Amino acid sequence: MIGIRKSVGATRGEILRQFLLEAVLISVGGGFLGILLGVAMPLSVRFFADGLCGLPASRAAQLNPVEALRYEQEFLMRLALSLLLAAPLRCAEVHTLSLH
Repeated sequence: MIGIRKSVGATRGEILRQFLLEAVLISVGGGFLGILLGVAMPLSVRFFADGLCGLPASRAAQLNPVEALRYEQEFLMRLALSLLLAAPLRCAEVHTLSLH
């Protein structure tokens, strides 16, 4: 492009101004596009998330934290108890293997 402009008679200053102007316009346009996308993305996520109220994450977000932790603690206790009762030999084998 520089060669064509020089052959038509553009000066060095005109070519420099053209490139600087193009760089500024591209930068400003990219900045505005970035701002628009930065505002639009959270709004669109909120819009789609409100429409998906049946998802487990949205139900979990509505739980009382104390009740959720109590349920999780009870679940983990039951799981640990069932693992201990279901595999007592494995625990003994692991213990004796770690002693050697």
